[in-house]
Formats: sequence, C-alpha cells, structure tokens
Amino acid sequence: MKILFHVEGGSKIGMGHLMRTYVLAKELSKNHQISYVSRYIEDLEKDSYRVGIDFGKEKGFDIEILKEDNFLNGLLEIKADILLTDTYTVDEEYFLKTKKAYENTIYIDDLN
Repeated sequence: MKILFHVEGGSKIGMGHLMRTYVLAKELSKNHQISYVSRYIEDLEKDSYRVGIDFGKEKGFDIEILKEDNFLNGLLEIKADILLTDTYTVDEEYFLKTKKAYENTIYIDDLN
C-alpha cells in the first residue's frame, strides 16, 4: 500500500508536524511504501519549509516538492492509496478535491 504524507513545516512553524509524522512514517514503512509531498515557495527568503524538506530527505524519505501556485493540482496527480495530511495550509476546497482523488484520507488536526 502506498501512503502519501502531506506535511509542511520548517524552521519557523510546523516542525512538530514533521516530527510526529516521521515517527509514524518510519513505523509504517516496515510494511508500506511511504512518500511525502510538500509545498515549495520560490522566494527562498520566504521558504520556511526548506528545513523540513531537507530533514525528511536526511531521514531517507522520498519527498515530492510542488510549487505553491499549482500545489493542489500537482497533489491530485500523485498516486497513492492513502493521503495523510498534517498541515494548517488546507481549506474546504482541499478536502473536497482530495477525497475524490484518494481512496482514503486522514487529517491530523491538533486545534480541534
């Protein structure tokens, strides 16, 4: 089974999201194919996700990096059995579209 993690975090915000999903991904990778997807902001001064992306690569995970301006469309093209989302950068449109594209979706929400 292929599990795709959509997680964004880095030096300024979201490193906790990365840490908890990397622990989960490490365990799940024993029996499943794991990959990550993250947003890339072209302005390097604003790209606070770069630290998180580099951290994931150091941990040995495949990470698909999509440009911010076409992120959702790019995400919908990635094939996976499960999409696990752990980020605050999503909205109602995101959930409506991803639930049609992926057989199973999971959202980790630590606010609600």
